[in-house]
Amino acid sequence: MAQKLPLKDFQMLSAMEVPMYGWRARIGFVSPPLMTEMVPYEFYQMVPEGVGLLVTCMGLDDLTAEQMDQALGTVQRHIGEQNRRGVDYVVLGGTPLILSRGIGFEQELLSQVQTLSSVPITTTTHTAVAALRSLGVKRLASLTTYHPWRNELLSAFLSAQGFEVLAVEGFASHIADIHTITPETVFREGKHLLLHHPRAEAIYIPCAQLHTWPVIQRLEKECSVPVVTSTLSWVWSALKHLKIHAPPHAQTMLWQGTVQP
Repeated sequence: MAQKLPLKDFQMLSAMEVPMYGWRARIGFVSPPLMTEMVPYEFYQMVPEGVGLLVTCMGLDDLTAEQMDQALGTVQRHIGEQNRRGVDYVVLGGTPLILSRGIGFEQELLSQVQTLSSVPITTTTHTAVAALRSLGVKRLASLTTYHPWRNELLSAFLSAQGFEVLAVEGFASHIADIHTITPETVFREGKHLLLHHPRAEAIYIPCAQLHTWPVIQRLEKECSVPVVTSTLSWVWSALKHLKIHAPPHAQTMLWQGTVQP
């Protein structure tokens, strides 16, 4: 594990000295798509100075069963490389990958890969469930990028975690087109979903490739429920484990731990 610079020593550095990248912590993320641009962009909107990100990509350009099987076959290599580079926490992305093998596969996968790493490993689905539970959420709606049949898998997964799933609606986007969905579209569709399901105590928006950060707080304010996204949940989980506080501008309801009455 990389040696970290104590905060007191960092503050004493002269103006001519530059601290090591990730002097507070370095978080590893295994990203399923061939290319990833939104994960690092949103990550650095949410974390304080001194927290770094290391991303490896599995190379998916489509969510076919064959490609997902191939991607899952590379997980150990990605974990090994992240561990070799000395990160402090590792996150496996890809809700569709977790759902592809059925309910219960996530825990099986985590049990297998944890033996390969000296630091904690989690998934974006695991952190999302943990985030929703930390908020005391029992009923939720979900806005996704998925096609209807994959939404049904997600609904079954969330139900198995003990949530009452009021609705799961998606953009039915191809993996290569997710980046074209604007934050305003996410806001509009998220608000529409919550208006039609007023009993929802939260909205869950999976897919770390989706641009959501600019509208999370506005959606929470207008609809009075917490918004839990993939990236928000795993950043929250990592910083919480590493005992690092999020900057004030990143204080969503998840950080505040509140569900509106």
